[in-house]
Amino acid sequence: MKVSILIVSWMQDLPWLEYCLRSITKFATGFHETVVLVPEQEVNGFRYLALPAGCHLATYARDSDKAKWHLHHQVMKCHADLWCKGSDFVLHTDSDCVFSKPVAPEDYFVDGKPVMLMESYARLTNNPWQVPTQNTLKRLISHEFMRRHPQVNPIAVYPGLRERIRELHSQSFDDYVLSRKADFPWGFSEHNVIGAYAWFEHHDAYHWIDVAKDSRPADKLIQFWSHSPIDKPQSTPFGLNLTPRKVFSELGL
Repeated sequence: MKVSILIVSWMQDLPWLEYCLRSITKFATGFHETVVLVPEQEVNGFRYLALPAGCHLATYARDSDKAKWHLHHQVMKCHADLWCKGSDFVLHTDSDCVFSKPVAPEDYFVDGKPVMLMESYARLTNNPWQVPTQNTLKRLISHEFMRRHPQVNPIAVYPGLRERIRELHSQSFDDYVLSRKADFPWGFSEHNVIGAYAWFEHHDAYHWIDVAKDSRPADKLIQFWSHSPIDKPQSTPFGLNLTPRKVFSELGL
């Protein structure tokens, strides 16, 4: 079983990415590779990074319209099969996330199937992702699937998803996503769309956990918020008034 880690990043998140990669070096074992995907226009800024063993940079041609950069970032995640060729599964994490404990692919699988967390939208307040996900897949979506980082998917999910959206909207997947609302809340939510599509089309390929009914797996990753400065306190598992940089120090990164 080959599981690749995919991180889609950009220059603004470079300080966070350094710690993310250090956490992979310190805590992650057994993964097939790590792919850091960045805009080709910014790749020179990433050349000096200390990459973990088995990690390499890849690039994509980012849309020239800055307003669409976040949507294009999401598009690239949905092309994970093209960036992680030869893998059986892709683990998605982000630049502002760090592993906090020893971690291996098996931590995200049950009986050989990747674990997908979900929660009913009826339990969530002010969640903005149900409507855009329904608009994308043109069907009622009852659950939210961004219930934790990371999300792990079989490689076969991505091309099927792109083709389904092409069929539903009579335009290429990339063009559809880039035509969505470009400011927050965005008109597309990649992990929710992947999760909802998988629920209907690849249901037996996953181990599903409804967080309202089932035991939640132990977290081995901390997600921060890169829109806030790295030296500004955030809510963390170590306390409410610690800066991310202090947490990184506590973790030995």
